[in-house]
Amino acid sequence: MPADSPQKHILLTMKTLNILVVSRNRLAGLIDALASVRRLASLADGLIRVEVTIQDNSDNAVPDSILRYFSKFISVQYYKTTTLLPMSVNWNEGLMHVARQKPDYIVVLADRRLVSTNLVDAIKYLDINSEPFICFDHQDVWVNAQGILKREHTYKLQMFSRDGLLAAIGAAQIDWHYPMLFNCVIRSDFMLELMSRYGSFAEGASPDMNFLARVADIGINNFCTYDAPCILTNARHAASSNGSSALKSGTIHDIEHTRLSGTEVYPPYMENFVTANITGSLARYWSPSQMRALIDAPKFFRNSLLELSYPKSAEAFSAMKESLIEFANKFYLDIDAWALLESVQHAPACNQRYPIYSGSDLSNAPALHLISEVEVI
Repeated sequence: MPADSPQKHILLTMKTLNILVVSRNRLAGLIDALASVRRLASLADGLIRVEVTIQDNSDNAVPDSILRYFSKFISVQYYKTTTLLPMSVNWNEGLMHVARQKPDYIVVLADRRLVSTNLVDAIKYLDINSEPFICFDHQDVWVNAQGILKREHTYKLQMFSRDGLLAAIGAAQIDWHYPMLFNCVIRSDFMLELMSRYGSFAEGASPDMNFLARVADIGINNFCTYDAPCILTNARHAASSNGSSALKSGTIHDIEHTRLSGTEVYPPYMENFVTANITGSLARYWSPSQMRALIDAPKFFRNSLLELSYPKSAEAFSAMKESLIEFANKFYLDIDAWALLESVQHAPACNQRYPIYSGSDLSNAPALHLISEVEVI
C-alpha cells in the first residue's frame, strides 16, 4: 500500500485512458454514459487523456448528431456491429478496437452506468504500484434524476490475496471488491498478455466474470482494490439489465442474454445462479478434480441462497430452488441446509425493490452533479 495518497501523487507523463462503452438498445443510457465521460474528461487531471470507444450491438445505429456532439469534447470512436452478437463476442470486438489505439489504461463501461472522477485516483494508485489492474466497488451506488442512494466507502486501498479469492469463489461469496471487467482499471499491456494466453480479450457466457476467472487461473498472488465508487449504476436503466433483475418474468432461459450467449455453470445444474457462472467460467481452465477441490459445498449452498432474494418470477424462483435441492442432495448437506432452503419464500415482483423502485421519477436524465457526493474532494 502506498505511503502517499493519490491526490498527492502527480503523474510524470501523459497517460491515456480509453473507456470502452458497450451498448445494446439503450440509446438514452448510452447518452447518459457519454455525458458522464465528458464530465470526467473536463474534471480529470491534465495529465490524463480520456478517450471513448463505443461498441454498439444495438438494432439501430446511434444518430450521427449525437456522435458529433460528444466528439466536440472527447475523442470518440464508434463501431456498429453488422449482426446481433453474443455479449463476449461484442466485448471482445470492442476491446480489439481499443487495443489498436494503444492506450495506457482500459475501462469497460456498460450503457447503464456512469463514471466518476474517482477513476482518476484509481489510475494514480495504479501508476504508483505498477499493478496489472486495480478494481473498485461499484455496487449499491445508484443515481437518478432526483437523488443518489449510496453506502459508506473508505476511499483507501485494500490488498486481497489469491488464496482469499479462491476461497471466495469456492464459497460463492464473491463481492464487488473482486476483479471483473466492469469494475477495474486495467493496464493495456496486461490485456494484451491475457489475449496472448487465452486467445481473446473476453470469452464465455459472462465476459465480466471470465476476467475474474482468468485472474484466478493466471496465478496473480495479490491484487489491489480502491474502495471507492468509480462507476455508478444509472438507476433509471438498472431494471433492464441482463442480470437477475431480468428474471422478473420467466427464467434465465427466456432472456435475450442467455439465448445469445448460453449459460456457463459449475455445478452444471445451477445455471440460474451468478455465482455458478463465476465457477463455470473458471472451469474453462481447470480440471473437474480441481473444481471439486475448490467448492466448499455448505458455504456455496448457503451463500447461493442470497440470490433467491433478488427480484424474479415465480418460475425463476422455483427453478433456482430446485437447483439448490439437487445441489444439497449431491453433496449430502446437513439438515440445517434444508431448513435454510425451506425458510426462503418467493415474493411477488410487485413487492420487490431492486435496485430501487423504477417509477416515473426516474424518467429524466440523471443530474450528473449528484455524482460529486461520492467523489474524493
